[in-house]
Amino acid sequence: MKVDPKTSDSKDGLANRFGPGGGGGTGGATQPLASTSIPAAPIPDASRNFLLVDVAAASVVAIALFHLVYVQEALVFLSLLENARSSGGQTSPCGTRAERTDRCIRGIAPSTPITVRHMDNPKFRVLLEPEDEYPHEPEDVSNYNESMYLNVFDAENEIGGWFRIGNRVNEGYAEMTVCVYLPGGRIGFIYGRPRISSNEAMDAGGLRIDVVTPFEQLTVTYEGKVCLLDDPRQMADPRKAFAENPMVDCSVHLDVSGISPMYGGRPVNADGSDLEVQAEKSFAKAHYEQHTAVTGTITVGDELIQIDGLGLRDKSWGPRYWQAVHWYRWLPFVFGPDFAMMLSIIGGEDPTVPPRQSGMVLENGKYSLIRECTIESDWDEDNYQTGMRCWLRTDDKEYEVTGEVISLIPLRNRRTTEDGEQLVTRITEAMTRYRCGDRTGIGMSEYLDQIRDGVPVGPDVN
Repeated sequence: MKVDPKTSDSKDGLANRFGPGGGGGTGGATQPLASTSIPAAPIPDASRNFLLVDVAAASVVAIALFHLVYVQEALVFLSLLENARSSGGQTSPCGTRAERTDRCIRGIAPSTPITVRHMDNPKFRVLLEPEDEYPHEPEDVSNYNESMYLNVFDAENEIGGWFRIGNRVNEGYAEMTVCVYLPGGRIGFIYGRPRISSNEAMDAGGLRIDVVTPFEQLTVTYEGKVCLLDDPRQMADPRKAFAENPMVDCSVHLDVSGISPMYGGRPVNADGSDLEVQAEKSFAKAHYEQHTAVTGTITVGDELIQIDGLGLRDKSWGPRYWQAVHWYRWLPFVFGPDFAMMLSIIGGEDPTVPPRQSGMVLENGKYSLIRECTIESDWDEDNYQTGMRCWLRTDDKEYEVTGEVISLIPLRNRRTTEDGEQLVTRITEAMTRYRCGDRTGIGMSEYLDQIRDGVPVGPDVN
C-alpha cells in the first residue's frame, strides 16, 4: 500500500483476531504478483496533531485509539522512573489490583498519574500510571477487553514469536494465543477461549503474563500444546489444519525488559475526564507500547530454542469489537537496541477521508513521532503481503525502509450481529525482514481487513 499525503485524490470457537484465519503461506515461496498504491487527500499542517478527529464522533475516537494513531504525543520517559527511585521506594510483591492500591511502586504512588499534555491540542492529554500495567476494573459493557501482547525476534537466526491474552471477562472467556516462528518457515500455533471469572490476572489457557516492575520488566510463561504447521497456508481451513497437523508440547519461559520510553496511555479531556466512547464501535479505550529486549527459552516438541532477541509489547483496555476498524497496516520492527520503529496506517469506510498515519522511531533511547508515512505492499495470488516499501518522516529526519515477508500465518475473527449478519475480519501475521540503509532488522507486518463478499476491503489489496 502506498498512501501519499502529497496527492489530492481520495482510503466457531476459533473466531478471534488471533484465531486461525482464511489462508496463508510463507513469504519466500511465492513471487509477488503486484504492487498497488493508494492516493490520499492532502493533510494540512494544522491536522498533524495526532488527534485528527472531532471527539464528539465517539465511533471515530474509539477506532483512533488502536495503536494510538491520533493521540501519540504521550511519551513517558523511563527517566521519570529513575528520578522516582531516588526517593528510595521499593517494589512490593504483586497481588490483586485492590491489594496494590496503598502501595508504592519504585517510589511512584500508584495513584499518581504520569501525564504528558498533548501540546498541539490543549483540549486533551494522555495519562499513564504504573497501575495501568495491571488489570483494571472492567467497565459495565458486554465487550470489555483487557489485553497484553508481546513479540520477540532473533534477526540472525530468523526465529521468534508473539503471545497474547485478551480478557473478555464480561463475556466469560479470554482470548489466548501463542504463535512461534520456527526455522524453515514452520509455525507452532494455538488459540483458545478458556473460561475466566475475573479480570485479576493475565493468566488463561496455560499462558501467563506477569508484571515484575511496571514499565521495566515482565515475564511470559506458557505450558501447553501448539499445532505444528510445516505449511501455514493450511490455516485457510482451520478445521482441516488442526485435524491433519500434529499437536506437540510447547513450553515458553521469557524475561522481558523495556529498552525504550513508554509510548501512549489513556487519552482524556484536559480536566482529566474520560472521552466518550461508543462501546459498539470501539476498538480500545487506552493503549500503550514499548520496545523490549527478551531472553529465555521456547520449546516446541523436541526443539529447544534459546531466545536472545528484541521486540515490542503493548497493552489495551476498554470496549472492543474487531470489526470496529475497517482496515489497517501495522509494522513494528527492530534493528537493534538503539534503533527501532513502528508504523501504523488505519483506514475507514469513507474513501474520501484519508487514512491516518502514525508511529514512532526509537533512536538512542528516545522516541520521535512519525508525522507522515507510506507503505507500498506487494501481494501474492491469495492477497497476502509478501513485501513492502515504506517511507516515513519525523520532525527531524526521513527514512526509507523495505520489508520482505519470511513466514506468514492468516488469522480471523468472526462475529454474528443481532440481526444474524456474520462479520468476518482477516488478520495476516507475518515475521518480516526489514532493511533501512545498511541496517537489517526483523519484526512483524500485521495487516487487518474486513472481508466483504469474500474480498479484503483494504484499497491497496489487488
